[in-house]
Amino acid sequence: MKKPHKHMNFDDDNSNGGFSDLNIFRCIMNNDIQGVDACLTLESREINRSHPETGITPLMLAAGQNLEFMVSHLLLKNHVDLFVKDVFGRSALDHARLNPRIVKLLLDGKTRRRNPSFPGSNLN
Repeated sequence: MKKPHKHMNFDDDNSNGGFSDLNIFRCIMNNDIQGVDACLTLESREINRSHPETGITPLMLAAGQNLEFMVSHLLLKNHVDLFVKDVFGRSALDHARLNPRIVKLLLDGKTRRRNPSFPGSNLN
């Protein structure tokens, strides 16, 4: 089954604040940690930016592309929303279902956000 985000256009159309050459979705597709951080430095809300066609977020894209280190990196960012759903009703966890290590990362991230006493829960 094809994933819809493999063929989506990730070029920035300036409709969501426009960041010229920087686009968080393109950076994730290229597994570009520094590019992701640059996008987030310019605009922290980019962490939960949803694609206008499908509603996927950067975390969903990284999870669906099996980018384990990128998922870990995004989970360390403040205000990343683990509970948002795309237009098909799928969360980042749904996008990661074929990769048990990413599923575990996401479940641990949800636990940290719900339980401040969970080890490693120094996230805001």
